[in-house]
Amino acid sequence: MNTLNITNYKPKDFAELLGVSVKTLQRWDREGILKANRTPTDRRYYTYDQYLQFKGMNTRTDNRQIVIYARVSTRNQKDDLNNQVDFLRQFCNAKGFIVGQCIEDFGSGLNYNRKKWNKYQKDIAKWFHLRGYTTKSLGKSNHDVFQKEPVLNFEMHTSLYDEVNYLTWKKYYDEKVNHLLKVDGYEYRRKFSDEDLYIYIICHAYKHHQGGGTGLRTLVDFYVLNNHFQNMDRNYIATEMKKLGIYEFEQQAVSLSSKLFGNSEPLNSEEQEMLKYILLSGTYGTIDNYVNNKLTDNGKKKITLKIKIRYVVSRIFPTYQFMKRRYGVKSVWLLPFYYIYRIVLRLFTSTKKISKEIKILFTAK
Repeated sequence: MNTLNITNYKPKDFAELLGVSVKTLQRWDREGILKANRTPTDRRYYTYDQYLQFKGMNTRTDNRQIVIYARVSTRNQKDDLNNQVDFLRQFCNAKGFIVGQCIEDFGSGLNYNRKKWNKYQKDIAKWFHLRGYTTKSLGKSNHDVFQKEPVLNFEMHTSLYDEVNYLTWKKYYDEKVNHLLKVDGYEYRRKFSDEDLYIYIICHAYKHHQGGGTGLRTLVDFYVLNNHFQNMDRNYIATEMKKLGIYEFEQQAVSLSSKLFGNSEPLNSEEQEMLKYILLSGTYGTIDNYVNNKLTDNGKKKITLKIKIRYVVSRIFPTYQFMKRRYGVKSVWLLPFYYIYRIVLRLFTSTKKISKEIKILFTAK
């Protein structure tokens, strides 16, 4: 990418690009850490070359390009596709980015096996690999994951929720895009309202809570959020959470967090059970919780032999939608072969996890 042709940045825009404050840029300028350029009228500005150099990238050998991607479901929506492309080009022009390539694609938002999309998904993975990252997950869910020792973890989302396990939530948030608020001072930025941000955080927490569990930090988050956002429209929040099926969870969790960190009132029996579950879930949940939650439908059913058999069958023979997403199965007629492939693969790569899951399954009551 020829960075010499890219528009210069005002201090406010450059601070946003680096993720720091304008005051930090001013201090760095004084201390010589990152010197600002000056116009003839003595106004400070920065260049994209400075951004690359600050990030440790060699501008002379940097041959990357800006790629914009636009998609619609069918070819009958060509006008919508053109509008998307125009919007993205305007955004890049406003930011001073030179568009190297424009990718126009047709296909459902629930279909992640789009050729043009997958090609650049792999190119992005190569970019991470050149910088020492390994691929944890690519094209197998609603987000790709790249990791680098000792602690770096980068997740790139294609949607907030996947259609295999959370179709209702995915449809809800796909539609919610149309109601995002414009950020003052930024033509293209959008954000959740305080109410919608709160709902999303609760929804995300419930996703993990009903899976393998989530740690005590979730209750801390709830307490902080409810003390920070005190003027929210609670009726709207209640209505929307009922649509998503998370209202009862929020009510109980918020009450628990308030008693733990606020008024020190005694916990009722349900709150004690929730606290015990959370404390024993560790940071990222446990496989014990995951299996038991699946067997009991998160406490709604009693565990029977029939339910255990159904669980085993679902684990050995996942749905076509799951197999299509995870393994790229293109026809239901190919499912038997992919099931065999998956079983053999899992036996060699996840032996300990499978053994533990079987043990939990047999002891579950």
